[in-house]
Amino acid sequence: MSAFFHAQPPPSPTTARIAIIGTGSVGSAIAYALLHGSQYSDLLLVDANPDKLDAQVRDLSDAACAEGSSTRVRRATLRDAAGCDVIVIAAGVKRRRAETRVQQLECTTAILRHIIDGMKPFLLPSTILLVVSNPVDVLTTLAYRLTDLSSSQVLGLGTYLDTVRLRRIIGEELKISPESIHADILGTNDDSLQAESPAWSTAVITGLPVRESSVVLPDFSATAETELAARSREEGHLIANVKGAPTFSIASSVARIISAVLYDNKAQVPLFGRMPDHATALPPGPMPISHFQEKLGCCISLPALLGREGVVRTVQVKLEEREEKKLARAGVKVRETVERLLGDGTIGGKEEEEE
Repeated sequence: MSAFFHAQPPPSPTTARIAIIGTGSVGSAIAYALLHGSQYSDLLLVDANPDKLDAQVRDLSDAACAEGSSTRVRRATLRDAAGCDVIVIAAGVKRRRAETRVQQLECTTAILRHIIDGMKPFLLPSTILLVVSNPVDVLTTLAYRLTDLSSSQVLGLGTYLDTVRLRRIIGEELKISPESIHADILGTNDDSLQAESPAWSTAVITGLPVRESSVVLPDFSATAETELAARSREEGHLIANVKGAPTFSIASSVARIISAVLYDNKAQVPLFGRMPDHATALPPGPMPISHFQEKLGCCISLPALLGREGVVRTVQVKLEEREEKKLARAGVKVRETVERLLGDGTIGGKEEEEE
């Protein structure tokens, strides 16, 4: 193995290499977010457009120099990416005016296949694959099935950002810090599947369950729940419609997930606040990210603890029957979408297991 790739055991975060595949507005924002603090040794950028790739590498290298960051930004290939500690997939295509959603999905699936085929076999047994492209739960499931990585090593951004947005909105409404709010959106963030679900039954504000905190929330009701969830969705749509994608918040979210993985905290990592360099005790709040659920046969967003191996474990939450059913429907819809895309119920040679 060439000197470009590190030897085992896995490196500390300061010697870790991260690859970003796709250097459009989202991928480049992620790269910029990862430059801060010289946390990682190398950022490897991969893109199908060589001219854009060259420009992004030069621009981000200048940004690193201006900030005094020691992180090196490099142009790379898919084979180079296969030797990185974390691989972020941010590649995709914009939907054309006459194109149907199914046609767009087929095109996105073809791109994902090309990316995975270009990296296999992965050169590190500990590689973590993080999918950011949409529809994220479908693509994360596809990525898991197409690779030879374990289910714990394949993650998707999922409803992480949706959860951040919901907590911010609740904080603004109640005039309290979002850090004192624990309310997750579970399921899938794909609007076409209509299967995302705020888990109000487990929501906690200032240490009190939402539905028991009448002092803090005297007017909180099912109506308020519906209105807050609707406002969160509407703000997400507004951002997407006006600027194409919430690039900065995606980038910040991805940076936090990567930090949680490579610092190997094996702790409940908070959504908000500064990530200490070598923290072992962090405020409560597991991260709702997309990862594989054996029972559902697909990847959907549930709270998870992260460490160097990826998903350490899914955090079990006690939901109301209505919420459980909605979560199950989300899983069915993601799985059915994947099966329709692949046509035969199998993906990349891994058979779908019977429930």
